[in-house]
Amino acid sequence: MTKNELISRISKLDYEVIKQIYDYSTLSLKPSLANLTSVTSKQLVEKAHEYADTHFPEWTDRSASDFGQFLVEIFAQFSEKDFWYLNNFASNSLVYNTNDYTTAFIRSIYYGHTPKRYSPVILNISMTVSAGEEYLIPKGELRLSLDDLGLIAVNRDPIKLVESNVSRTMNAFFSVGEFNTYSAEYLGKEIFLPDTDIDYKTISVEIEGENWTFLEDFFGEASSKVFTAFPRSEASYNLHFGDNIFGQRPNIGSLVKVDYLTAPDRVSYVDPTSNVSVVSNPSSERDLSLIQVVSSTKQTEEETLADLKKNCAVGVSVRNGITNKKSCEILVNSIPEILKSNAQIVLNTVTVRILLTSTEEATEEDRENLLSEIADFIPAGYDFYTSKNEYVELEDLTVTLYVISSVDIKEACKSASIVIKDSIARYIDGGYGVGVDATTIRNALAAKVRGFTNISIDSINNKAISNLSISEFELLTDIYAEEDEETFERSSTETIFRKGNLTIKAISI
Repeated sequence: MTKNELISRISKLDYEVIKQIYDYSTLSLKPSLANLTSVTSKQLVEKAHEYADTHFPEWTDRSASDFGQFLVEIFAQFSEKDFWYLNNFASNSLVYNTNDYTTAFIRSIYYGHTPKRYSPVILNISMTVSAGEEYLIPKGELRLSLDDLGLIAVNRDPIKLVESNVSRTMNAFFSVGEFNTYSAEYLGKEIFLPDTDIDYKTISVEIEGENWTFLEDFFGEASSKVFTAFPRSEASYNLHFGDNIFGQRPNIGSLVKVDYLTAPDRVSYVDPTSNVSVVSNPSSERDLSLIQVVSSTKQTEEETLADLKKNCAVGVSVRNGITNKKSCEILVNSIPEILKSNAQIVLNTVTVRILLTSTEEATEEDRENLLSEIADFIPAGYDFYTSKNEYVELEDLTVTLYVISSVDIKEACKSASIVIKDSIARYIDGGYGVGVDATTIRNALAAKVRGFTNISIDSINNKAISNLSISEFELLTDIYAEEDEETFERSSTETIFRKGNLTIKAISI
């Protein structure tokens, strides 16, 4: 199906249809075929007797009147219904059809569908606060009525009222909407928020009394308590947590408390002359007066859609995980033949480059094998490609090495050459996106070369620079090959060591 054909079909679908498709997609089960083979009650009886004969030979004598025989058969009869469901679920390919729709909603966004969305109206409000004790108004607790519109504005962030002997004027940001609280038990999967018209930027999560941090890119450390909000239908979201790789996984059974702002998307502007009055003021001893709307802003449709697309690009739910750059590389690197990988995800296109453990350059056949290895892990709607590696030639690296006089300068140069090569070699400490960094080399030498006191990088690729940066998907060529000849030149002030494209000027101090 072409892009235009897909756009044409999506344009004919109403909101309820797309929502239904995505709701089906949340059942993204894909068990192995071995778990869903055709099974009958007779086979169950035979299997039960096989286990009984092995572990409990006294269980039954197999006669028709034996109570053990009866229990096995009646258990099998009651299970027949379950087998029917399992067998038909597999034979009708319902599992796989469901998996195909996993990213239907996301693809519709990329291919031109403009979803219903919630863009909050942000208000800058000026008010006078009476003197009194210091007080912190929690978010969502200060509510103001916009009488002309019949709407309620709530504070998006906590407001600190400082102690003051005189009245003062302050500005605070409010949104036209209502804060909601939803609680659910964490069972190892994502948390589905039941409301629509959610402002995802106001979502906050508390688990076991601790606040977790919202990340749009979801590249947290393994131990970090982070989550991301992923759109699952029109202006509604589900929350994803880490799996102890790119973020900490909450404890199973933990209570997850979620706060977020919702409001009908039916107003785009609030006139500064609107009549504003206090509906709820938790700081009862601090009077609020002279409340005015200073300004009113709202995201444009383009900005809102861009937010959705950016969030969609984070990943999609696959086997209770998130597919993103980091987890994709972890998956690829788990293949024994692959040492390192680089993944690029642009919209719904995933491109992977690989380094083999054999240190041979990956062939087209190697890349095809990679495709087949992880085909089952690629979510529906994503195009997966492999690409040849791109290299930056390292034609020259010249350094000055300072060593103490009691050290054999030739041995120091040889040792330093190995450390320098290893620190930038793609198969050792280097890799995708790792260039030449003076600090990295200096630290490596300090840890591994005896008698070393300092180093300076004089030139890289015949330019007087001390660092060389490369793009995240590029690799450096080797600075020398093992079979390259080593040469030494001596003068009254220094010893010059050369091997391949590496030059070390060693100065004894």
